[in-house]
Amino acid sequence: MAAAARGEAVVAVGPQPTPLLSSSLKCLKEIASGLDYGTYKARRDAILCQPVSPVEIAAGREYIAAVRAMNPPADGRTIISWLVRVHYLTLPPKDSSPDENKLRFAALADELQAWPGEAVRNVLTEWPRANRFFPLLAELKEKLDEATYAMRSQLRAIVEIIDSWEKFSR
Repeated sequence: MAAAARGEAVVAVGPQPTPLLSSSLKCLKEIASGLDYGTYKARRDAILCQPVSPVEIAAGREYIAAVRAMNPPADGRTIISWLVRVHYLTLPPKDSSPDENKLRFAALADELQAWPGEAVRNVLTEWPRANRFFPLLAELKEKLDEATYAMRSQLRAIVEIIDSWEKFSR
């Protein structure tokens, strides 16, 4: 019997790292948090400087690609529609004209494509609830960096692990 038919919540499971990659990432997080400060260099080297099979490296690269594919940027038109909503729900700049707004929205949409679309949508949806004025790029960047920090830092750590494994597996 399916979980949904029983009334249970169905959780979509995304890509999972291999056990070796997962345990290596956990150890690096412990080291970085200072839980194992005394053996920092030795443990870090043990994780990063080990030869690993090409299959494990390929699986790690596939995991990175899958995570990035699950967090694609939104297209420009969609972002512009979100920005128009924010524009109508907040106080726009005093000197804004329709032509200036089109340019402003296009420029912001172009910049906001650097972040996952879901994060951009969430930040822009919440913006009018917490702010009275139309956002500047710097304000949006701050909120988006905060919203995506955990994912970006984990991906950076995984890329570091995989790159190091490739280097020592040659």
